[in-house]
Amino acid sequence: MKKISPAVLILPIMLSCMLYSPLTLGEFDFPLNKAFTIPVDGNIIEIAVADDWIAVHTYKKITAIDMDTKEILWSLDFPVISWGEGFLMNNDVLIAASPEQIMVMNKLGEKKEINLHSDVKTITRILAVSSNYLFVLGGGWVVEAYDISNNTMLWRLNVDRGMGKLFYDPLTNVAYVTTDDSLRAFDNSSGELLWEMKGVSGQGIFFDRGVLYLPAASNLENAFRFTAIDAASQEKLWEEDIVRPPNYKVFEEMIIDNLYITSGNGMLAIDTTNGERVWTTPSVGEELYTVPIKFGEAIYVQGETGAVYAISPNDGTVIGYVRLEDIGFDSAGGGVYALKDGIVFSTRNEIVVYKAKLWSICGYI
Repeated sequence: MKKISPAVLILPIMLSCMLYSPLTLGEFDFPLNKAFTIPVDGNIIEIAVADDWIAVHTYKKITAIDMDTKEILWSLDFPVISWGEGFLMNNDVLIAASPEQIMVMNKLGEKKEINLHSDVKTITRILAVSSNYLFVLGGGWVVEAYDISNNTMLWRLNVDRGMGKLFYDPLTNVAYVTTDDSLRAFDNSSGELLWEMKGVSGQGIFFDRGVLYLPAASNLENAFRFTAIDAASQEKLWEEDIVRPPNYKVFEEMIIDNLYITSGNGMLAIDTTNGERVWTTPSVGEELYTVPIKFGEAIYVQGETGAVYAISPNDGTVIGYVRLEDIGFDSAGGGVYALKDGIVFSTRNEIVVYKAKLWSICGYI
């Protein structure tokens, strides 16, 4: 009979204990190596990542940094919306919103201001952006769609209170607008209402590649009911009651491979083909508040302490983590982003890049 090393038995117990207690600083079985850091002047609120440059939002300022040379490209005084819904990258172009204006900026620092409708007095948040279109929620609960290239407004919609999310499908040119209790589809060229579902929990709806995922209450204890519908035909693809950990909350969602993954106080993975639960990651002692991303053979997500966790996409187990500073439960902003050869995230005042470990005759280095 093969003997099992005591260390093999102790390791999972140690990892479990460490994840459910305040995390120590440093790395624990993290599958990537730290490649470099870039110091930033000021506390980082959030970051936006392109292929070869990164935009950093600090207090009332945007700084662009070249990821190859690590040099500052340009900086701009700009009061970005402070609650993290007005700063994002799309096709290597930065979209930044202040309460009064929206700017489109590239790596060279070239800028274009979006001509907002005269009735927009306060920009609440950017709802979505694509190569050609920008969707904004303005003061007074008004959704507006803009053509970026022509710098014109296409349509506007009064949603009252309870605005949820907006998803745009470039293949069909349809915009899906969710509120507390509805899901509506609009022709993006004209703003014409195509169809509507009422009585659905619009706040938790997610869209990806032509499929809408709708959450609802379940009669089963500690369960969600998820329904997947074909967005074009509104036909039901599947409906399943998914058992979840007690008191599970969802903060972010993403489709990775064939898994619909939600992150919150733990993670949940559902097979997009049939709605079956594939795996669950129990709580790690803090809320996982960023959109999960995949690089290599792991899924990465950031917790509210700033720690970055590596999760196995096969069974949801925690592979390891890295925590670079002691910030308690007052997270550094920015999230985790995939690069061509690694991942990037931020601490209070540094951009941090981790890359794949190199293999030598002595093993990984």
